[in-house]
Parts: sequence; C-alpha cells; structure tokens
Amino acid sequence: MKPFIDPDDQARIEAAIHAAESRTRAELVAVVAERSDDYRYVVIAWAAVIGLALPFPWSLGLITGPWSIPPGMWVHGVSLGAFLSILALGQLDPIKRLLTPKRLMHRRASRFARAQFYAQRVRMTRERAGVLLFISAFEHHVEIIADENAAKAVTDAQWNHAVEAFVATLQASGPAEAMAAAVAILDKTLSEALPGGASDTNELPNRLIIL
Repeated sequence: MKPFIDPDDQARIEAAIHAAESRTRAELVAVVAERSDDYRYVVIAWAAVIGLALPFPWSLGLITGPWSIPPGMWVHGVSLGAFLSILALGQLDPIKRLLTPKRLMHRRASRFARAQFYAQRVRMTRERAGVLLFISAFEHHVEIIADENAAKAVTDAQWNHAVEAFVATLQASGPAEAMAAAVAILDKTLSEALPGGASDTNELPNRLIIL
C-alpha cells in the first residue's frame, strides 16, 4: 500500500521546517491527518433512512402493474438490502464524502486542528510563538493556528495569504506540496516578523506529524 505521505516528501518538509526555524523565533509544527473523523454515523443514518423509505411506494399502493407485488412478501428484504448496500457503498471515500454535509466536515476538521494545537504542545513555547500548520486530507481542510505572540507579529493579510496558498496548493497538488508551500511562505513571513537569534532553542520537534 502506498504511504499517505511519501518518505522523500516527508524528509523535504522536515528539512524546510528546520531551515525556517533557524531564521525565526517562531516554532512551526506540521500535522497531516488522513481524516478528522470516520463519519460512520453519517453513513449509518443515510442507510437507515433509505432502507426504511424505499418500500413505502409499494406499501402505500403507489406502484401498480407487474411490480405491485404484495409488500408483505418482500418489504423486509428490500429494506435490508437497501440498508446493507448503502452501508457498503458508504465505506468508499468518494461516496462517504458525498453523503457527509460539508459544514459537518469543516466543523470536525476544525475541532481536530484545535485539539492538535494543544496535543502537540504548540501552545507551550516559551515565547508563545508556536504555529500549527494542519491538513485534514479527507475533508480538504487546511488551517493555520498561531499562538498569541506569533498571531500579533503577522498581519491578517499575511495570514490570509498563507492560508489561501495552502488551500490552492492542496487542491492542485495534494497534501505534501501544500505543506511545503505553507512552510515556505511562513519561513519568509516569520523570519521578518519574528527574526531568530543566537539564544533561540528548538522547543518542539521539526518532524512532520502524520495521523
């Protein structure tokens, strides 16, 4: 099975993070998740609704002619078959993505990004200058979360530019290139806003965290 992030891409991103942190007091943490939720409950809900609703036209006598078989003979089979079919198809990512509301995916991915901000100790740096770069691939969701001093040092326009490039590259080239592009932009931005010094210490790991 092909790895989610190629090892060469992982090494390239980690080297870029290390280089960026040598020029800024900010600490960059990169997290790439395949998904922020399995959305199993969404697929089960759709399967149940469709399975229960499918026999209704026959039960109500709306279907006539050669297809108007007495519903009592097969209604349970139709319901079960529809339920199991939707349940099986819903395990395929394109179908699951189609069945899941975009607002729900955005909310789950954003919540997971904030959980990672704390889980990866981005908020624990001495200068409160940690920055999380987060991708959740299934949801096509990216987020940059900056601790208070990093957030204040960079203008809203600069953060927006970084996020826009992050999103555009994810859609065009996938998570590895998107993360590399975001690191490159933040390298330039943060090295100017929070330049590094001889006393800087590397407080957080530079590795790409793959979930």
